Amino acid sequence: MILARSEAVFKQNSSRSADGNRGADGYCAGVSTTRQIRLAPWAVWVLLALAFALGYWVHLQASFDLSLDGLRVWIQSWGRWAPLLFVTVLTFRQFLLLPSLVLLTVGGLGFGVFWGTILGAVGLFFSGIVTFALGRGLGGERMRRKIKERYPEMEARVEALGPFLVLVVMAYPGGPMTAVFWASGLTTMGFLPFAAAVLAGGVVRSFLYSLFGSTLIEGFSAQFLWISLVMAAVFLLPLCFARVRQLLGLSRLRD
Repeated sequence: MILARSEAVFKQNSSRSADGNRGADGYCAGVSTTRQIRLAPWAVWVLLALAFALGYWVHLQASFDLSLDGLRVWIQSWGRWAPLLFVTVLTFRQFLLLPSLVLLTVGGLGFGVFWGTILGAVGLFFSGIVTFALGRGLGGERMRRKIKERYPEMEARVEALGPFLVLVVMAYPGGPMTAVFWASGLTTMGFLPFAAAVLAGGVVRSFLYSLFGSTLIEGFSAQFLWISLVMAAVFLLPLCFARVRQLLGLSRLRD
């Protein structure tokens, strides 16, 4: 099993971290065999400035209701630009303080299952790419320390399991996406494997929430109840297995 084989690798990486030999310079020095994409400092700050400017603009629109229906009405009020607005808001959701589960559900509610899934997956993909690029561009021991303070061992898990962990966290509807995005940018993971895992897992997550959101149109119908039971099972059944809980670290992490 992949999880069993990776356990030894994870423990080895964790012990190596405990020895204090993974500073920013030493960490990057051992990455000669892995192509790293590093953003110029000005590009990182431009991305951050744009993200926070977008967040400020959205919250200037605070006259709209932040409930599911309020977000749906606001997005659909943009007419032909609604899909682009939805993808943009989902891309920069962490800077807007809007959880992905709410936005993906709004996607199903406003665009239906098919387009909600497509647009949601695209938004999650760009969100992952932006966060990965920022993590890799900012890098350094200071950023790594901040990640470890809030998400202990996350970097070591991502380093050990690589794109497989990204895929699992993305596909599981309660997986800590943001933590994995940032941690992936700090590791030696290649860009293409990361992007492929984000896209594949994002389709699964987006479909589940879009399916659930589409049932809210008719209120408490039989379809809504059945889909709600399916969502509850998808959330809870994986947590019955200790190895899965350890893999996701859900006792400590939330997206």
